[in-house]
Amino acid sequence: MMDGIQFCKGFAPNKYFCFPSFVNKLNSDLQLSNDKDVLYRDESGTYLVGLSAQNQIGSDDTNETETELYARNRYSSKKFKIVIATGIAIGISENLYGKKKEEQELVIQTGLPTAYVAKDKKAIIKAFCEHYVFELKIGRGNWKKYDIQVKPENVFVMPQPVGSLYSVVIDKDGHSIPDAKDFFSKNILVADVGFGTFDPYGLIDRKIVLRESLSNLGMRRILAETSTYIREIYGEDIRVPAMQKYLERGYIEILDEETMQTEVVQIAPLLERSSEMVFQEAVSVLKSMTNFMRDYDILILTGGTCSLWMDKFTDHFKGMKSLTIISGNRNDKLPLLYANVRGYYMFCHMNIKAGG
Repeated sequence: MMDGIQFCKGFAPNKYFCFPSFVNKLNSDLQLSNDKDVLYRDESGTYLVGLSAQNQIGSDDTNETETELYARNRYSSKKFKIVIATGIAIGISENLYGKKKEEQELVIQTGLPTAYVAKDKKAIIKAFCEHYVFELKIGRGNWKKYDIQVKPENVFVMPQPVGSLYSVVIDKDGHSIPDAKDFFSKNILVADVGFGTFDPYGLIDRKIVLRESLSNLGMRRILAETSTYIREIYGEDIRVPAMQKYLERGYIEILDEETMQTEVVQIAPLLERSSEMVFQEAVSVLKSMTNFMRDYDILILTGGTCSLWMDKFTDHFKGMKSLTIISGNRNDKLPLLYANVRGYYMFCHMNIKAGG
């Protein structure tokens, strides 16, 4: 089960995984030097995928444009297809916890931002059903050949927040929680805040009353605001595609080009400033779309960005005694960013088990 724009996230019977959705074509074969490298090879060349590809982006790199990386029309691009093929290969690979049986057909459940499903479903299914013939080399391992073609009838697409909705009512053994029927009798709002979009998804009396995708209120916006602060305060131009590696490092180095002296600046205060600003916008929009949450009994918080905002949401709505707030990962100990893909997997697993 796969999901993600900035990161490819997957959940399979024997694993869960996540890697940055970055791909760089190499001019020559690379001699791997660390365990984080992922190489993809087909008739068109050799490509570096994931974290190492992300870390190759320079602070002012204009080759990795945000339009190419994050646009809705990316489904037909070579880089997007390489991310899909790599994700499927990792998902079906053997490990200590098991392997895919040869006779088992490959079934994929994925998701899209809620407002994108109607228009983009056909395109993303087509991308998953390409005939992928390639080799993959992970870390210091050997090249492994793959020949993958998923049948169109075996690819399913749901709104991303629905993944978390299923995740909170299906336990770690793939069974519905005891109070699932009572749970769905309540009015539920899922606030799915990911990298590219904020997707509020509302159910009142079991009827879908809200399904929106707000493209300017996720982590991408937070990083863009942080980038703006860095440029305005320190004169350094660090674009959004390059920002992730600086977040992992925790600091940026500001160079005075006249004196050639560097200053180390912690990025956390700028990130928190940006996060607070975007959160206030997001919660304001959410209240305006839901009549200030009057009709809802349950608020499900999910998505990678909600990992930053969990305490903020909880504090903001703490005075509403009738509103129960739960996290999308309440049935496991996984990071919140996996809540949607876990729900995809569990829903699909239960359907297959039931013969659906």
